[in-house]
Amino acid sequence: MKPHEGHGFEVPMHYLDRQLPPNLETEKILVTVPSYEHYYEWGKRYGEAYDRSDLRTAIIASSDLSHVLKPEGPYGYHSAGLLFDKLVVKAIKEKDAGQLLRLDAGFLERAAECGLRSILFLTGAFEGRAYEAEVLSYEGPFGVGYLVATFMPSESEEQIKDA
Repeated sequence: MKPHEGHGFEVPMHYLDRQLPPNLETEKILVTVPSYEHYYEWGKRYGEAYDRSDLRTAIIASSDLSHVLKPEGPYGYHSAGLLFDKLVVKAIKEKDAGQLLRLDAGFLERAAECGLRSILFLTGAFEGRAYEAEVLSYEGPFGVGYLVATFMPSESEEQIKDA
């Protein structure tokens, strides 16, 4: 799941391909619909389909966060940028996508967000399931926010799936 064609899939897959089986089936989803709710609901349906499947599944939600973190960044600076990124980190840590779905469209535009739809797809896929979310890193050295986080089903969920 990614908002940009090209680097959004190729970079993560470049590193993952070295560790994954050669005949692994992948599905690429390009963000094309403006609605944030659309991707959250689509993620929920994806999670429900996973529940009915015997297959092991991984979702890689590749996305940048705000693009306006520094004056020398690609789109300049706006105070909404850092606030947006902090809200995304908080929502992931608290496992509360509702915080993100309630954000004002004007605020999101000022924050020059890029990856919210990918993040909402991922959080939707875990909706109603026991899982652990961990923020591994966050940085914005070039004026764009970069977040790395993991979402893993809780052990009890995995035991049910593997049984």
